Amino acid sequence: MASPLLVNVAELLRRAGSVREINRQIEVDFFKFDDSRIIAGTQVDVALTLEALTDGIVVHGALGAQWSFECRRCLKALTGRAEV
Repeated sequence: MASPLLVNVAELLRRAGSVREINRQIEVDFFKFDDSRIIAGTQVDVALTLEALTDGIVVHGALGAQWSFECRRCLKALTGRAEV
């Protein structure tokens, strides 16, 4: 099975200045996070922009995932969204 993050960039490399947007949702288990606060079984939102230069490709973007843990002080359950 091919990686869900594998992208064919052949078309981008033909024209400098070309831009390609990629938006995907990928199972959190694919990333093998070493953090129990990231909720297993959820989706990671992946938003990338690929831009062709004369000598390569620049990629920038963001990842977002749901997290949950218990406060050590008050023992209240907390949830949120991590964005990188």
